[in-house]
Amino acid sequence: MRMSLALAVMFSHLVPFLAGQLNWLGHYAVWSFFCLSGYLMTLVLNQRYGFGSDGLLRYAANRALRIYPPYLVALAAMATLLALRPDWAAVLTHAGLPYVAGDWIRNVALLDLDSRMLPAPILPASWSLSIELYYYVLMALLLSRSRVTVSLWLVAAATWAAWANATGVAAHLRVTSPAACALPFALGAAVYFVGQQFTRPEFTLPSWLLPLAVVVALLNAGTAWTWPDLYSTPLLLHAAASSAVILALAGLAHPKATSIPARLDRQLGDLSYPLFLLHMPVSIVVAAALATFTESDLGLGERSALFVLAVPVVLMVSLLLRRVVELPVEKLRRRVARELLE
Repeated sequence: MRMSLALAVMFSHLVPFLAGQLNWLGHYAVWSFFCLSGYLMTLVLNQRYGFGSDGLLRYAANRALRIYPPYLVALAAMATLLALRPDWAAVLTHAGLPYVAGDWIRNVALLDLDSRMLPAPILPASWSLSIELYYYVLMALLLSRSRVTVSLWLVAAATWAAWANATGVAAHLRVTSPAACALPFALGAAVYFVGQQFTRPEFTLPSWLLPLAVVVALLNAGTAWTWPDLYSTPLLLHAAASSAVILALAGLAHPKATSIPARLDRQLGDLSYPLFLLHMPVSIVVAAALATFTESDLGLGERSALFVLAVPVVLMVSLLLRRVVELPVEKLRRRVARELLE
């Protein structure tokens, strides 16, 4: 699931327009990531870390170690590319180096990033990481503490989304603002508490629920362009469908962790974050290496071909980042979690 979502984000950045409209797949994929984060963070806060001061400190340390080391490597790579060859970068992105120290600090610390910044964030996808960190903190401090807090959060988020769509609030505020992103995180958190019912013998999920949820999610995302507003009802439906997929995954029996499908799924999932971070700088280099693309002739066909050619290269570089940076850091992350359990 995570790899397919990361590839959707990559595709939306390399092929920004489909059917004459802005490519919506990236934002839809990011909202699915938000649903998944809402579920996973609520799970680990309730089952592993707890809400005591020691547990919250270890939770914060673990999240920082997960997000920042690979992000800072990718940020440095993109910043170097923008400094040395801005003409290459201009082929695929409007990102640029910050003008003032404050914007550098915001990029490095992932604080209050906005996709509409001028210049744009150094890494185009980093605004979503800024939102992730925002909700990591809120979920730990209050939102994910109980069924009651999650229920109130979900009602408030759904009410805001309904009001924003009914009153015609600007599209970016309905998609990338912290208020808008409250809904997918809240849905994911709600899935955790609903899923607790399936630990009881009397509750089971039918085996057909997962493929049905996946089909509904794909059909909704694939037909969103037929709506007058891509970021109104279809996006809200997509968040609900993504939550159904997560619920089905949480409630169904899974193959043993040592089986080939389980290992492959885990390995692809582990590469999703490096791919999410590195797809733009690596794709820029691939486009430059082809030496046939210019800013004016990158049509749908050329951009689609670039996506196909760049994916294996990005996967190889992502594997390198995984082995050199993430795996050593994961040893420290496991020690943080283990010391809490001891």
